[in-house]
Amino acid sequence: MLTLSAFFIIDAIKTLANTPVPAVTIIATTIQPNVRDEKTRRLSFSFFRLTEPIEETHDSSILIEMFSCSDCGNKTRARFDRCPKCNAWNTAERSKITRERIVRLSDVADPDVPRIAIREDWDRALGGGAKQGSTIIVAGNPGVGKTTEMLSIASLRGSRKFPVLYATSERDVRDLADSARTMRLDGTRIAPVRVRSMRDVRKAIDAIAPMITVIDSATNLDRFEAEDFIELRECIGEGCAFVICHVTKAQEIAGRNGLAHQASAIVWIRGKTLRTSKNWYGPAPMSVRRKLPKFRKR
Repeated sequence: MLTLSAFFIIDAIKTLANTPVPAVTIIATTIQPNVRDEKTRRLSFSFFRLTEPIEETHDSSILIEMFSCSDCGNKTRARFDRCPKCNAWNTAERSKITRERIVRLSDVADPDVPRIAIREDWDRALGGGAKQGSTIIVAGNPGVGKTTEMLSIASLRGSRKFPVLYATSERDVRDLADSARTMRLDGTRIAPVRVRSMRDVRKAIDAIAPMITVIDSATNLDRFEAEDFIELRECIGEGCAFVICHVTKAQEIAGRNGLAHQASAIVWIRGKTLRTSKNWYGPAPMSVRRKLPKFRKR
């Protein structure tokens, strides 16, 4: 094996330093013993030069520089004098490949999705109202008033022409009507439907096409999973949906894993306070003083 002298090392460094390439990586150095010409000796070094920086066109598409061997067709991002696969000299052919367009957050246009007014306290808790297409989990301990709160919102935001869909899987429709009369609510603004599965909810949404949908509750629906939130988001279109969920003793949302991850927002009812623990379209965590519903004395 030949030993490379210091003279040739210094000569090689000077040669490579004069190249316009910003960085050069020497992979291997081999000298041909029968070559005495200095220029040929320099070319006999087997090295790879790093490619130039990636270019970007005006339409933000990427141009990547590639080199391919004309003999064996080997392709690499690094420029070479000798092909690393077939060891052929001076067979590199330069080409540029256009890759997918680079999209930056600053290039994404603001969708400006309008929000749906719910109630003053709920609008503050959701960061300015419920965005169209959002699915909101309503959680709280048993007896805190989740159904009462949703009935109050349904009577406030619904109308006779466009009622709020109230899909109930727990209580009977007669019980909901009795609660609405006790709270002095306008029952003509609420359309109650008895459901047992997400399929029943989808049929009711297609029939009524409501702007606001209430599901009471998702925990009692047959096999309600995280994927059902995606289906619900597609069904409601430009509306919004409130999904009541039970909580466990550990103050976690009951049901199958992943329910909380697919929801747009999670609002906890804690006595006189609405606490938002998650919100895709607004600040979280956030606590707002709750407007308590009034009941009529019997």
